[in-house]
Amino acid sequence: MNLLTHTSATTFRCCPQKYNLAYVLGWRKSDSGPALRMGSAVHRVRERMRMRDQYPLRHIEEAPISEHERQATLAIAYAWGEFWSEDDARTDGAGVLATELAFRVPIMGARGGRVRGWKYAGKIDGIIRRKDGSVLIDELKTTSQDIAPSNHFWQRLHIDSQIAGYFWAAMHLGFQPAAVQYDVIRKPDLTIHDVPMLDEDGLKIVHDAGGARVKTQQGKWRQTGDKALGLVMQTRQETPDEHGTRIACTLRHKPENHFARTEVAMTSVQLDEWMQGLYKTKLDICRCAKSGFWPRHDSACNFPPCQYRDICFNRYAGAVPPAGFVTVKNVHPELQEEETHGTKQAVVGPDEGRPVAGGPVAAVEGSSDTPEGRDLAAEYADHGPDAGAAGAEPLRVAQSDTQG
Repeated sequence: MNLLTHTSATTFRCCPQKYNLAYVLGWRKSDSGPALRMGSAVHRVRERMRMRDQYPLRHIEEAPISEHERQATLAIAYAWGEFWSEDDARTDGAGVLATELAFRVPIMGARGGRVRGWKYAGKIDGIIRRKDGSVLIDELKTTSQDIAPSNHFWQRLHIDSQIAGYFWAAMHLGFQPAAVQYDVIRKPDLTIHDVPMLDEDGLKIVHDAGGARVKTQQGKWRQTGDKALGLVMQTRQETPDEHGTRIACTLRHKPENHFARTEVAMTSVQLDEWMQGLYKTKLDICRCAKSGFWPRHDSACNFPPCQYRDICFNRYAGAVPPAGFVTVKNVHPELQEEETHGTKQAVVGPDEGRPVAGGPVAAVEGSSDTPEGRDLAAEYADHGPDAGAAGAEPLRVAQSDTQG
């Protein structure tokens, strides 16, 4: 079974060669980077806070991140919970219908039938029911962008393909969402700062070019450096506790600059447009796989920097990944199952033989359904432009299900 996710589809649209390296060859950076590690930790602790876990922060304490990252994540989690405490009072623990809900749902062909051999896959952060009975898809995003109400960040959400995909998946899993609650955290400055070294009296230490401590004309220890005079303030890296405290102070000073929410609804017309785009992307992937040619989009190399750009710049054509990269078996790590109170959440939709009665997540003991999705060229012969459309069971979006 070949899988398309939001990430893999947008990767292909951005640059087919990047898709080839990441999803066909399976080459990934050996270090995931602090931003990804921290983002995963924030998602996990927020999920447990939603579920009213008695010890939600233990997930941060157990996370495979550095101590500086751990303290920063704790500061963000505390500040987020404090800022939204009143709003979240409208949803008690029983209102959380699902968390970390993995799915595989049909992709529809040009003539309205299900495409054979392909699924759209992903993981929804949560499904919640408010006290007024409305059901929302709960989505958390961390970003470095400005999240002021007038910013284009929010306007883009009405054409956001991930939001459309979540609507499609939630409806196939038996829910009737009114909207996506888009919960955004703007990341504070996470750089580890240098701080002045202090003596036993709490005074800063300034050295001259010879390494001697400098006094003022009044005979007091100098408290400022001066590059022109060769006077250097002695510094050290802030400790993890200091790092966390500084970030907590930043978040509490102007929390509205870092936390924001909105609700986004999708109509049936928007979902149909999204599905047409997804189907077109699937066809383009198959054509590239059949020809063996994956075009490069050089405009995607630098902004932001592509992790594969040195491979392309150097025209590397080796059979094994270059230094700094590894070949991964699972090219969709976001779909990996996680243990949740002794069970595993279902990773398949009801159309694959695992019914989801009434909508809540089915717990599947011992499931080991691992995403694959690399034998694309072989799939193309059977799944060309309209394969799976003729005679397949139509599955269209109902208007009543998508109106906010």
